[in-house]
Amino acid sequence: MARGPWRAVFRGGALAATIASAAVAAHCWNSYGQDRAALRQVVRQVVSADAPPAQRVLALLHWVHALEGTRRNERYFGWRRLRATPVQVLSDGGDCADKSRLLAAALRESGIPATMALCLDRPGGTPAHTLVEATIGPGEYMVVDPAFDLYLPREDGSGTYDLLDLRREPELVDRRVAAVRAALPPQKRPASFYLRSAAAYDTAMTLNWNKNRVMRWLHDALKSSYGEQMYRVPRPRFLEEPKLAVAASGLLFACLAFGVLTCSSLASKPRSLHAALRALGAERGPRTAPSPA
Repeated sequence: MARGPWRAVFRGGALAATIASAAVAAHCWNSYGQDRAALRQVVRQVVSADAPPAQRVLALLHWVHALEGTRRNERYFGWRRLRATPVQVLSDGGDCADKSRLLAAALRESGIPATMALCLDRPGGTPAHTLVEATIGPGEYMVVDPAFDLYLPREDGSGTYDLLDLRREPELVDRRVAAVRAALPPQKRPASFYLRSAAAYDTAMTLNWNKNRVMRWLHDALKSSYGEQMYRVPRPRFLEEPKLAVAASGLLFACLAFGVLTCSSLASKPRSLHAALRALGAERGPRTAPSPA
């Protein structure tokens, strides 16, 4: 078969991929916006936007913890590895990672920057528990655990402990759990309130710098410049919002397909121009040298 038909099929496929990917990205972006609007309405019913930031954090913490369902939410959007969206967790509950995702999204809708944080287990260095760190003021942070309705106030009443405090002194969790248990009546004290051994809190971080060689290389490269602050770098939003992740992937694929289509079109133009010049030369005919006088 001649090149022309194959080239036309290739361009048609690239054009179809561009249009389809852009449509998927637009649909997911629109759906993401609708989810945000729905969650914002619910958050406004839970706590006033005029409440102090720390009060908003605690109100939303207690609200998310009280949602029914403590096992992993099996729903997902687009791809199972992306897990449940915040709105799906709002509907069906979930484990520590699911509820942390919902709490972080709810805090952002209430005007409080928040990001999920991971606690790794010691044997394998894989995520074993999930927390949330909220920014309640310039240089002021608050770490909370929606799975257990836990936050870490300072003993002197000067504020709350943050993620870096937890890394430096993981025993903060033990002290807080002991204080909470002591404040409860004996008949209401749970036999097992908190699985302290489930995660190493001195490894708490927003990004899993132990995930692969690339992340470990980045960790070593950035540690000297950013120090401990690199452990609280806010996670990219698409890592916490499945619909946003699919929208970003669709947009990226649409750009790649459009680039392939553009390169293919540009590659054929020199041949077309050369053929046009030859045709123009044929119409004019061969040049003849002027006869001598």
